[in-house]
Amino acid sequence: MSARILFYVLQQQSSERDALTFACHLIEKITQQSLRVSVMANDEMQCQAFDEALWAFKAQSFISHTRFDTPCPHPAQVILHQKTDPPAPLDVWLAMAETEAFGLLSFSRIIHIVRNDDAVKTKARSQFKYYRELGFSPETIPL
Repeated sequence: MSARILFYVLQQQSSERDALTFACHLIEKITQQSLRVSVMANDEMQCQAFDEALWAFKAQSFISHTRFDTPCPHPAQVILHQKTDPPAPLDVWLAMAETEAFGLLSFSRIIHIVRNDDAVKTKARSQFKYYRELGFSPETIPL
């Protein structure tokens, strides 16, 4: 089975906080499909921001998540990684496009979230090209 590769492109001027909020909405939809998500953060600060955003996302619901390096007694739906951690072999790989990592092709779905920022879009184009060179047909979804 080949991976489905998606680039969600935020069209409006957006901050990293806006992108995290969108990522939380997307993660919620994915976990409602009983899929598990490996979230790749660029560094400790972005990993912490994802952790805090998932905790605060909705008061009436909770997205089960944990950090890669934190023991968890129950399988979490979402595992947060830094780019130096090996990703858990889950269903979906998700990262902000500024994260300097490419989705592992063993995942059924690879998602990059692209903020409306020239430097981020340049990295996203490089990632998109990489997947095309491997023979995949990545999809762009403007938001």
